[in-house]
Amino acid sequence: MAELKETVPLRTAPFAKEAKGKELDLVPFLVGFLAIAAFLPGLGSYKMLDPTDSFFVETGREMLVGHHYLTALFNYADWFDKPAFPFFLIVLSYKIFGVSEWAARLPSALSAIALTVYTYTSTAKILGRRTGFLAGVILVSCPLFSAVGHLALSDQPLTFFLGVALLGFAQTLVSEKRQPLLLAYLGLALAVLCKGPLGLVVSVGVVGTYLLVAYGITAQAVNKCRRLRLFTGLAILLIVCLPYYVLAHTATDGAFSREFFLHQNLGRFEGTVNHQQPVFWYVPIFLAGFFPWTIFVLGGVPWFKSLWKERRQEEMGQSFLLFCLVWITFVFFFFSAIPTKLPTYILSMSPAMAIVAAAYLDRLVIGGQRRSLAVSASLVLSVALIGLAVIACSRQSAYFLTQAITLSAVLAIVMLILPVVLSWAGRCGAAVWTLALAGYLGCSLLVPLSFQRFYEIHQAPVEKLIKLAKTRGATLATLFSTVPSAVFLYEKRIESLNSLAEVKDFSEKGRAPHYLLATSNCLKIPELKAAERLIDQAGKWYLLSVDHFGDKSPSSANPEKQLPMVTSDR
Repeated sequence: MAELKETVPLRTAPFAKEAKGKELDLVPFLVGFLAIAAFLPGLGSYKMLDPTDSFFVETGREMLVGHHYLTALFNYADWFDKPAFPFFLIVLSYKIFGVSEWAARLPSALSAIALTVYTYTSTAKILGRRTGFLAGVILVSCPLFSAVGHLALSDQPLTFFLGVALLGFAQTLVSEKRQPLLLAYLGLALAVLCKGPLGLVVSVGVVGTYLLVAYGITAQAVNKCRRLRLFTGLAILLIVCLPYYVLAHTATDGAFSREFFLHQNLGRFEGTVNHQQPVFWYVPIFLAGFFPWTIFVLGGVPWFKSLWKERRQEEMGQSFLLFCLVWITFVFFFFSAIPTKLPTYILSMSPAMAIVAAAYLDRLVIGGQRRSLAVSASLVLSVALIGLAVIACSRQSAYFLTQAITLSAVLAIVMLILPVVLSWAGRCGAAVWTLALAGYLGCSLLVPLSFQRFYEIHQAPVEKLIKLAKTRGATLATLFSTVPSAVFLYEKRIESLNSLAEVKDFSEKGRAPHYLLATSNCLKIPELKAAERLIDQAGKWYLLSVDHFGDKSPSSANPEKQLPMVTSDR
């Protein structure tokens, strides 16, 4: 890879010519069309997925029905774990399109589409339209980015706002233009409004680390900070964010601030909130979540080292890529250091990953590095074949690998053969675009198909039992963390019971029959097993009748005995 140790050209020839003068650039529309085709068609092809997707679907519905927009509601009670803004986006979609899973996921999909286009435009200004277009296609074909864009989560809007902010800061720092700066601060403000101080911490961390790496503690670094117009940014942040957080604090007598800022945010940093994982937990998430592009990013390490050595040079292409590398590194190590971990936390590095992978692949094409490209493409093909073989040999393969999923996976793998052949033949450009097309089609087809199958296997059984209980007019409760889809289907509060005393109280109040929704774990409680009556069973789910539980349970039962709890990931 010694041939690649050179500066990055500011602009590379795209499809023939760069846009000149006022000539209309149609490439953003093409990028937008590809993103729309990847996210929107399959968005409503599956119903709610517990526990997280359905949580956002239901919270938005409760806020809409109750006209309660200042703080979030869940299970018909105040829920202060997150600000209301990401749920308000879902409410707005409900108002326009009606309440449905598709409408709840639309803000997430639109965020992914918008970020894809903005990644293209930002990259094209500095590295050229060809690299920008490739970055857009790569971003859509990252499995983690594609999956979250098909779910009703707040992580995709947060990633969009952070992406707008960081890409705007990058353009301002590496060029003399300040046009993206106001948009960057607006994106940062909306990120803070979406998920609190996390957006500010990530943005300040990435920008601060980049300035230290590129310029050290020098007058030049100070001049770069001045270019960011920090006081203007602070004013925008306060104008956009402060009114909401003040209103939420005062309207709840400080309860929102205590729960959100102290317990949820500080607790996640300290590891006192759930989802605790070991420090290396993100390594497989990173490798799989951005496959196959992680292979090329890792293969480009020798080139990235050359960028590091020449980091003090004022060259836009190099500086922009160095910023993206710092972005990836900071996000990965920052969230690895925090005890609380979820796969979606590192989603915010997606634009930087796409840009770095696109720039490296572009350099392979420009340099005619067919051997490096062929080796990496062969490794991608090998990993894909091994992955498919592991899935096919697993116990769940007969249930998960439907004909549509199998055909889509086989199509993607067949297409992965072409880049290997083309690169060895010296057709590096064709090999890269074929690889990008294979990744794009693979994610566009496999992600919605996999969610459909996941729903059929895991979600449809519990919905069958919930609908049965509703048809019989039963009073329903659960024996673990509340199932959001049950609240959505019942359209009223569903109790979550955690002790035998609570089961006894539940069985004696409200209208009979009294049903419990439980998994097989709960049947390991001897007192419950002796008193329950099975109504129906579907998959791992059980619907139990517990009318007059106290009369039927053994006299030796400990009423305070805790039931096994299944926590949900929100």
